Formats: sequence, structure tokens, C-alpha cells
Amino acid sequence: MLQVGDIVRTSYGSGPYRIIHITRNCRCPDYLDLIDGSDKPSKPHMHLVCVDSDEPIRVRYSERKLYWLNGYREYPGVPEGRHKCDVSTLAPRDRHIKEEA
Repeated sequence: MLQVGDIVRTSYGSGPYRIIHITRNCRCPDYLDLIDGSDKPSKPHMHLVCVDSDEPIRVRYSERKLYWLNGYREYPGVPEGRHKCDVSTLAPRDRHIKEEA
């Protein structure tokens, strides 16, 4: 399970990022459904708020650039250190992989 403080990188080349906040079990509508005028709830997913992992810890989070990674679903049963998340609102192959410390 992803946790605050974990380092993640996207499969489309962005990151690495340090997670500073996680919203779990969100049921907000998928982006494409919203565009089509539907507000039906989506499958449970999470939204991540992140910062660059390269910046020193001593820099206040409020002084860092924030990144939002939205619409991700966790997959249970993936070995620790290789945690996968699927992007439900983008292409199905996009995911996050937790980097080993």
C-alpha cells in the first residue's frame, strides 16, 4: 500500500516524486464522463499530492512546487517495493511503481 513519504515515478517519464498526501477511496466521476455530462461515480481510486523527491527535506512543502497525480487504483498482492497503481482516467498502461529505498 502506498504511504506518505513513498517515492514514485510514472511510466510516462515524470518523477520521481515524494508523496505528501493521499486521498483514498474517492468515487469522483472519470474525467471523460464529466466532459460527456455524466456524474456517475467511478471505481474507487486515489489522488496523490507530491513534490520533487530531489529537493532537500529541509525545504518546507509550502515552498515547493506541487504535483497532483489523480485517478489511480492500487492493486493488492503486488510484492512490497514493486507496488503498482493503474491510472483509471488515462491510458490503462500508465501506473506508478514504488521505488525501493
